[in-house]
Amino acid sequence: MPYRPGLVSFAIVALAAVYGCRSAGSRGRSSDREVASHGIADLRSERGPETPEALYARALSLATTPDGKARAYLSLGRAQLKGGRGQDALKSFYEARRLAYDGDLSPAIHQAIGDAYFDLGDYNLARRYLGKAAVEGITNDRDVLYAKLVMCCRAVEDIDAATEYRKRLGHPISEEARSILAAEAWLKNSYSSPGGSQGYPSTLRPAPRPPTTIARSDAEDKLRVYSRTNWSARSPRSNIEPMGRVEKITVHHSGGDNIWSSSAADTADEIRKIQRYHQNDKGWADIGYHYVVDRSGAIWQGRKLRYQGAHARGSANEGNVGIVLLGNYMHQGLTQAQKGSLETLIETLCEHFSVPANRIYTHGEILDGKTECPGPEISRCVKEIREDIRRRLVAYRP
Repeated sequence: MPYRPGLVSFAIVALAAVYGCRSAGSRGRSSDREVASHGIADLRSERGPETPEALYARALSLATTPDGKARAYLSLGRAQLKGGRGQDALKSFYEARRLAYDGDLSPAIHQAIGDAYFDLGDYNLARRYLGKAAVEGITNDRDVLYAKLVMCCRAVEDIDAATEYRKRLGHPISEEARSILAAEAWLKNSYSSPGGSQGYPSTLRPAPRPPTTIARSDAEDKLRVYSRTNWSARSPRSNIEPMGRVEKITVHHSGGDNIWSSSAADTADEIRKIQRYHQNDKGWADIGYHYVVDRSGAIWQGRKLRYQGAHARGSANEGNVGIVLLGNYMHQGLTQAQKGSLETLIETLCEHFSVPANRIYTHGEILDGKTECPGPEISRCVKEIREDIRRRLVAYRP
């Protein structure tokens, strides 16, 4: 083809124009992307920094393996505990324990559960879990762990164990452990003086005590269980038998007439009637139930837990804690206070005696439908409690 300068110049100009358009388009698109990215950054900044709880909750939603979820629950629980939300932290820790019971996380999870109970003032359960962490070989914050165990043992008046844990503290003692032990002198004085001390130090938050007019039972402080003294119980007869190992729980209603009163005097009178009927008419050694829950939600000590009850039938009583709610729940409904107290009582018994959820019964269930006790509403309530415990708690294994 012959050389034509005009045509070549035109081609060069055209190519330059096309290239220039493409470059301009690219620059335009790049600029759009930059604007978009700046917009996203601005939106993120408007939300403000995420809280530790939000970050761990997001990590939990992204976790795909049981171990990953357990680690996320453990981190979430620690953030909740640091934020003063002890009950929420316990739920997270128990979920972690359910997912990774026998794994490498077990010591850390047990220490976390113990820390939560310690902050909540439940020193019996704090001692159980912190002690388990110590046996499993926890390596982080050992001084803090042993200092808390010293305090737990002092709180339950096990001086020998407290002394042994104190010997395990390092030298010098860490500042955090020292601050925990600083409350020991107060604790000793408060437990040795009648009625306890007022004004708890910030490092300890014991469960609230019941009114001074109510005598204490040997049950857990947080349950506010009113002892047998408060309803003027008769002494057990000589045919009473030891309980042995606690393995199950059964819930009843007292039946008979509806009970609407929630006064302490009326409750005490009603419990005495049940005891008289069980001893005089049935020939039993004592009132058949171990715990009584009244209409106000107050929990009363029936037969002492060291003795086998007489509330189920025959061998079903063996190792079986009996709980009765005052009233006839074929015809009346539960109060919210009763539901809350029943749940607290059952959960604490399950935790303390390692009773699994599938061994929580109603009277009708343990007798295979041979009785309508405790009525439909209590039966629904027990089912809900059982499902909640099955989901959240893994029974303690020695």
